[in-house]
Amino acid sequence: MIHELSDECIFVILTDYASMGKELQIINDTLQDSPDRNVIIDFSKVQMLTSSHLSNLMILRDFLERNGRKLLLCHVSFQIKCEFTVSGLRDVFDFADDKYAAMAVLEKI
Repeated sequence: MIHELSDECIFVILTDYASMGKELQIINDTLQDSPDRNVIIDFSKVQMLTSSHLSNLMILRDFLERNGRKLLLCHVSFQIKCEFTVSGLRDVFDFADDKYAAMAVLEKI
């Protein structure tokens, strides 16, 4: 589920494991037309990540950074953060406690 928070930021709530790949693709497609947006992704409903999900997140992060934008992940459970750690990607991504903390980070940029 994608929500526009502003002209410069979209907020995405990932729904579940099965739909996550499709949702990440929709984000990538949306940004192809308008790459000048930051992205906040809410992981509150995510209980598992696959290598495919991690790859899609890396592609999204790299795309945003090339365009001078930021990807922030929020509401990430301890279990999911462990998956980022085990894969060696925890330091690659930026995390925030919730949507409002993520928005505060973006305001400082």
